[in-house]
Amino acid sequence: MATGMDANPQECPCIHCLQGKLKRTPHRSSNTRGAHKLEFLHVDIQGPFDVGNDVSRYSVGIVDDFSQRGWAVPIRTRDALSPLLISFLEQHQRPELRCRRIRLDRGGENMG
Repeated sequence: MATGMDANPQECPCIHCLQGKLKRTPHRSSNTRGAHKLEFLHVDIQGPFDVGNDVSRYSVGIVDDFSQRGWAVPIRTRDALSPLLISFLEQHQRPELRCRRIRLDRGGENMG
C-alpha cells in the first residue's frame, strides 16, 4: 500500500474504477444450427487439381448444417461458383424450406 493513504474497502468505488473494470459485451454467436434441411450451408472451393476427364480443375464442397449431408461438385474455374450455387439451390430447396444462410471462406472467388 502507498503511505499516507487510508484504505477503506467499504466505500463504494468511484465511477472511474467501475469503468476501468468494464468488459466488452461478447459478440453474438453465429454458430446456431440450421432448423431444417438446407437452411444453413457451408461452401468451400478446393483446388486447383490436375485437369480431370471433364476438364474441371476445382471442386466445390457443400455441407448442409442440419443433416450434415455433403456434396462435391467439380467446376472448371473458380468464377463458376456463383452460377453453381444458384442452380444447386434451385434444384434442392422447396418453397416452404428455403436456404437462409450460406457460410463461405474468405477466398477471393466469392468477393464482389
